[in-house]
Amino acid sequence: MWIKAIYCTKDRVYANRLMNFLDKEYGNKIELDICSSVEALFEYIGQDKVDMVLFGDEFEAKVQARIKDIPCSYACIAEQLYDSMDDEAVQIDKYQRGDKIYKSIVDAYAGGRKIKRIHTDKEKNGEQKIYVFTSANGGCGTSSVARAYAKRCASYEKVLYIDFGLFYSMEVTDGNPNGMDEIILALKSRRNILPLKLSSAVSSTAHRVYTYGPCSNPVDLLELNKEDIGNFIDGMAALSEYRKVIVDIGTSISLKEIELMKRADVIVYILEESDIGKKKYECFCRFLESVGKKEQMRLIRKMTVFRNKVKQDRGQEAWNMEEQAAGWAPYVSMDSYDAVIDRIARSDSFSNLVQYSKTV
Repeated sequence: MWIKAIYCTKDRVYANRLMNFLDKEYGNKIELDICSSVEALFEYIGQDKVDMVLFGDEFEAKVQARIKDIPCSYACIAEQLYDSMDDEAVQIDKYQRGDKIYKSIVDAYAGGRKIKRIHTDKEKNGEQKIYVFTSANGGCGTSSVARAYAKRCASYEKVLYIDFGLFYSMEVTDGNPNGMDEIILALKSRRNILPLKLSSAVSSTAHRVYTYGPCSNPVDLLELNKEDIGNFIDGMAALSEYRKVIVDIGTSISLKEIELMKRADVIVYILEESDIGKKKYECFCRFLESVGKKEQMRLIRKMTVFRNKVKQDRGQEAWNMEEQAAGWAPYVSMDSYDAVIDRIARSDSFSNLVQYSKTV
């Protein structure tokens, strides 16, 4: 349980509906109790440990008069939002989707002064797999294949797609449009809010792929270091609802990308079978072996190859290299980039990758 909250309101019907929704959808992250008077609210605060206080706007004046007696984060669930003064409570729109109310509660809690450390049980989330997509050959379709795989997986399970590239172009249709800003802020603040932000800042695309919207200033991504990436991956353990986390690092390799590959379950190398593509692939293998020796782990054992832009007459049976191929996709020429991704996602390209998972 992450947050223990109390909601003070006269609207018992709404409160019960909200409590039932949170119990069903976020029962392992928030516990909500209900009271119907300000006196009962402060009696509850005095007797029990609570992390978050919520109150209806019908009680706003009474609660504000005793706001100094609230020892934790607090927010007002209001029927109509108004411009707030700095010393007033955060306002949460009462009439919005339940998942957005949950995210607003988490954001309000994360913005408070007293935040408890959230402990995550990594062993309980052992089914979560992290797939890192990369290549040494620019223009071979690394992002396209990663997004196609995310789209395919999203058709039967919840999947989280993360783009650490500077030139993010996936369109977010629902949720925080610049969620990565929130993640970077949480990482750099060194407070205990990262698991909360990883949960509340998530958005989704039209194809039900969950992701974090791009940075408003992409240069901020350059500020992430090896330690930040380690903390980021550790925080992902809290998101037990995502069995697959797909990370696109493209062709940029620095210390933070190396850390991502170290922490990944599978490294998917995108290979375009041109002469230069094969030469760069051989260089990448030598690089990965060298890094693995330095880090004292067999990174090369995590790697599998996905052949992209393969000629139609050189399909699955034409693979004659020593490494196992996790999948292949034919060359796709279409006017729409989304159509290209959809074509790859709907093909049998990932038949081997779905089953592929090696451990070091």
